[in-house]
Amino acid sequence: MAIGDKIRFYRKKSGLTQSQLAELIGVSSQAISKWETGAGCPDLSVVVPLSIALGVSTDGLLDYKDGINLNTVKAEWNSAAAAYELFNNSPDSYSYTIEWPCIQELLPDLCGKSVLDFGCGTGIFTFLLEKYYPSKTVGIDLSEEMLKIAVSKAKEKKSHAQFILGDAEKLASYFDETFDFVFSSTTTHFLSDLDGLFKNVNLVLKEGGTAVISVIHPVYSAQYPIEHGDRFPDDDEWTVRYLDKRRRAYIQPWIEYNDNFENRLSRSYHYTFGDYVNAILKSGLKIEEIREPLPPKAWEVSAFGRYDSYIETPTFLIFKLSK
Repeated sequence: MAIGDKIRFYRKKSGLTQSQLAELIGVSSQAISKWETGAGCPDLSVVVPLSIALGVSTDGLLDYKDGINLNTVKAEWNSAAAAYELFNNSPDSYSYTIEWPCIQELLPDLCGKSVLDFGCGTGIFTFLLEKYYPSKTVGIDLSEEMLKIAVSKAKEKKSHAQFILGDAEKLASYFDETFDFVFSSTTTHFLSDLDGLFKNVNLVLKEGGTAVISVIHPVYSAQYPIEHGDRFPDDDEWTVRYLDKRRRAYIQPWIEYNDNFENRLSRSYHYTFGDYVNAILKSGLKIEEIREPLPPKAWEVSAFGRYDSYIETPTFLIFKLSK
């Protein structure tokens, strides 16, 4: 979305006329009109007051491709690394109780094979995959702090896993080799170019290789609150807007429910089921199976509220792909 389209969109969303917006930031209404039609661009001197008046972050306003600034993403995950590790490593986490059992059912024989885990974070799944005796296991992530935890755990576990600092959207540029198995867990909704991502997966996957990509279920990401600048969302903003492609902003549970960390917004995208399927097909990869894992049956008795909540808005959608 071009900056003029963004100005028009957020101005109308705020209920402002061109004249009212012009008055708020000290320019002429003709200037607003030129910006919105693409005949001109705002000067840097008015970017901050313009973003305040429109209720959108400066990053969101200036990013012509509507992307999420990588430095912002990196800073967010660096600051949340310890909280993330603690939250997701609890024995009853969704990662262990729902996601991993389903992933195990989809795994090919990994013994003696090469494995790549992109968006590996603190290595939770990297180390689980290593238990299947691959010849080589590599994790790649954007966050230095996440990887510091992963490397520390690797030493404790006497693991041979390698960890690389890098951007998943440029996955193929980091490797001169291809892998027998490519894996990722809940990374895709942070990436702006879904088509490009799956093309990269195709490039790093060996002929005859398998990929298992676990994503945040589109029904779940559809309820993430729409981004409104740097304002924290209210509880009633968590409502499903499935076909709304605007960016989302929310507080991650590992931050919100940890008193040792200050609340901060996490920004991501929302992709529909069709977005995922079309991106995979465009990449040339073949869909072997699609899973929507259920919560443990035992939760119906031991934790019915948790069970029922998951049934209503499932967290995971898992693709098994081949080349």
